Amino acid sequence: MLPCQGTCNQYVNFEVSITAPEGYIINDTNYTGAVTWNTNRLKCAFEPCTLQTPNPCLLQTDLPDGSYPVHSVRIYGVLSMLVSISPVQNQYGQGAAAFSKWHKFSINQIIYYTTDSNCCFDFSGFKLKSLTITPQDDNTFILSGTLSLLPVPPNPPIYAFTANQDDNTLSVINTATQTVQQIIDLPYQPIKVAVNPNKTYTLVSYFYDNRVSIITNEILAITSTLSINKPIDIAFSPDGQFAYILNISTGSMDITTINILTQTISNTISIGVSGFSSIAIDPNGQYAYIVNANAWSIIKVDLNTGDIVEERPTSNDYPNIIEISLFDGFAYVTEEMVASGTTLTVIDLSTFQKIGDILTGAYYNSFLSLSPNQPVALLGDKTNNEINIIDTAQRLSTGTISINGPADAAFTPNGEFIYITQPEQNTVTILNSVDYTVNTVVTVGASPGSIAI
Repeated sequence: MLPCQGTCNQYVNFEVSITAPEGYIINDTNYTGAVTWNTNRLKCAFEPCTLQTPNPCLLQTDLPDGSYPVHSVRIYGVLSMLVSISPVQNQYGQGAAAFSKWHKFSINQIIYYTTDSNCCFDFSGFKLKSLTITPQDDNTFILSGTLSLLPVPPNPPIYAFTANQDDNTLSVINTATQTVQQIIDLPYQPIKVAVNPNKTYTLVSYFYDNRVSIITNEILAITSTLSINKPIDIAFSPDGQFAYILNISTGSMDITTINILTQTISNTISIGVSGFSSIAIDPNGQYAYIVNANAWSIIKVDLNTGDIVEERPTSNDYPNIIEISLFDGFAYVTEEMVASGTTLTVIDLSTFQKIGDILTGAYYNSFLSLSPNQPVALLGDKTNNEINIIDTAQRLSTGTISINGPADAAFTPNGEFIYITQPEQNTVTILNSVDYTVNTVVTVGASPGSIAI
């Protein structure tokens, strides 16, 4: 068998010039781009060869050093792309259409080497790695970017993302190794980070810069940044396809819907004037629940119609955070009782009625985190250096965890570990969820605040 010949290249770059039709202009203050592709004219071929390890082109990374029989995987043919930019308006600044252009180019490159003899794959695993829009003049823009040609791994790694506010980065912790795998540079100061339910995309909001970035977790890179005025909180549909951004717009507060697959804004729902602070989506994906600290109430919004179908007052003052438990399906809302501290109110979503209050005896305003598979809620406040442990089945506080300046917390999907950010220490402390002992401490970027897994 002959030695393998040629280096691998897992990416393909493109650049397309788009000019608006005569009589139309591209809004140069709020434009977004999109890319779709057709792979019908692409083919995959593989050839046997021998490869000396270690080799960065080899998919299998656990082989001892040596020479191995492998297959080279080559993609060749013509890739067709539909590149779009929006909004396109008429000469009077009206309208919000998109203008698209077909772009075709040839591909003939080795993607990787593998020991798997059944190694050719369909092309549904192509992903947009990056997209940059560069204005040339009033009507012409250059859209350039990179496609990742690698297939999606069968068991993608689970990452914890920390929003590091003082150096504008995300630290990416591989939860399997509990070490920082990558640092992602961000264009602005990150305030909130959230991961969709199927762990394929991560959203980062920049409140002070009126933007939201979408990160594709497979490649750990920003693939789109959208203009959304003053984003406050992020929630997802159960299937992970849509993100719902609670944000402040001119004269109102909105729920802005992002289609994550197309990475575009698909809808906006106006919900009121001010005071809304947190949003959660019900397990069926039909309703959004938003707390209003100013009105001391919770509203229920039909995401299909955009209507506020119900509003109920909270039983205590200043509701702040709402989360819906994957374990029992109830909504949990942090509220305050004068001179009594934070109360965790339990709401049955089927009736939209309160079914219990859990007293804590102290104030916890930084975060609420719910276990995915146990009746456990954690309430934290970075000013009092502790986390309150709530048994949601018994509906009582069972103790506290002493920890310096906790800003946010997140459970791993299996519920085994808890990741806690500490901005003053630039660290994430990882606790065992059984006895709340420290498993390890990970150094991350400067001033980590929000965390999501």
